[in-house]
Amino acid sequence: MRLAFIMMVMLFVNGLGHSYPDKAPPPFGRKGEVVPIDIKTVVIDYKFDYDQREAQASAKMVYDQEADGKPFFDLIPEVNKLMIDGIAVPVALFKSIRDPDGVATFRIIDKTLKAGTHEIILEYNIDSEVTFSSNAVRTGFFMSDLTSRRFFEQYGPTNMEYDQIQYRFNVEVEGVTKAHRIFTNGQVQATSDFTWTVKFPDYFTASSIYFHLSDESRYRIEEFEYEGLQATIPVTVYARSSYLASQGTTKTKKYMELLEDKFGPYAHEKLVVYVAGSGGMEYGGATMTSISALNHELTHFWFARGVMPANGNAGWVDEAIASWQDDGFRPGSQAPDRSAVNLGGFSPYRRYTTRAAYSQGEQLIRELDYVLRDNGGMIPLLRSFYEKYQRKTFLVEDFKAHLERETQVNMDGIFDRYVYGNANLEDRVEEEPTHPDQLDGHPRAYTKEELIFYR
Repeated sequence: MRLAFIMMVMLFVNGLGHSYPDKAPPPFGRKGEVVPIDIKTVVIDYKFDYDQREAQASAKMVYDQEADGKPFFDLIPEVNKLMIDGIAVPVALFKSIRDPDGVATFRIIDKTLKAGTHEIILEYNIDSEVTFSSNAVRTGFFMSDLTSRRFFEQYGPTNMEYDQIQYRFNVEVEGVTKAHRIFTNGQVQATSDFTWTVKFPDYFTASSIYFHLSDESRYRIEEFEYEGLQATIPVTVYARSSYLASQGTTKTKKYMELLEDKFGPYAHEKLVVYVAGSGGMEYGGATMTSISALNHELTHFWFARGVMPANGNAGWVDEAIASWQDDGFRPGSQAPDRSAVNLGGFSPYRRYTTRAAYSQGEQLIRELDYVLRDNGGMIPLLRSFYEKYQRKTFLVEDFKAHLERETQVNMDGIFDRYVYGNANLEDRVEEEPTHPDQLDGHPRAYTKEELIFYR
């Protein structure tokens, strides 16, 4: 599969004379007419109407298209209005499509557009993602990385994770009198009691945004400043109980010091912790988590949302590192000598992490720690990887190249067998467990019912 992928990229880059966004999957279609794009900015107006029980969104997306073709990106809600470069077009042109490997669904504009910069406006509703109750509007743009199409595409137009996008939200709540608050990893400015603008960092990807709107009195909130190695970081910890908020504050301070000491200065502009019961999920400097999972999720501020996977093939790296942290960074004791496993040799269109990352992935990191013991083991190598790729996306090939460059050790054999899986071997470990509860000690994913409850 890897050879076919490389040949496909060479065909379209060299054979047709076009380049494509860095780290994007290749174009496809009979003549390569479905093309990846580079989204520059997305501005979304969200209007929440309590009386009408309606949540409307209007998104303006500006992007670069480097070749003629039909652009692909994603937005799950159906649109009720579509405009391209200022001209209204039929919403039927906004179609769902599968990639050529059949592993992912996303959207295309079913119209050939010329290479260049384009503006697309999409209007849609997200009523099902909002709770209207007790004079309050509650919504959480919560995500998961264990199944496909669970990133920001649930709430607004976005791309696959290779793309870094500047987002801005304009938020309005109508028909309520209770004070509301936005908990977010963006910079918030209140323009009235019930209107806000939120601007997110320009290095964010589809899995970075954290946005939680609710009535403020619903939560116990603790705010403080963390004196980091390079910056003073504003921190917000909130929960339904004072006890959980206090515990979250105490442990956040402790774990942040340990992680900065281990891997280097914190990468993000702020830090938000929502202590919400069992489970956990990370964002770009924000997390929804249990107390028991907090250290794991904070580790992802370095690996996952500080150094960011460009696709599902690279997602195993950060989960393996965080799982190694859960295991106390236990040193490796032997080189790998076991069945082959596929951690990152899937389709380039894959958009979620293999669950094998939490077991065989962590095992591989420990084994690499042993193999590279003469170079100090994996901790200094992970620290230098973080320094090089901080606020950037990476492919699994970038991770391999970094290890080789820093150690002068050839990784071909190890990666071929224990990352790419040597697909033709009979002793290869097959696909991961099917249920998140089967993950060895990893914070489980929140259920749909829990996510509604925790809005």
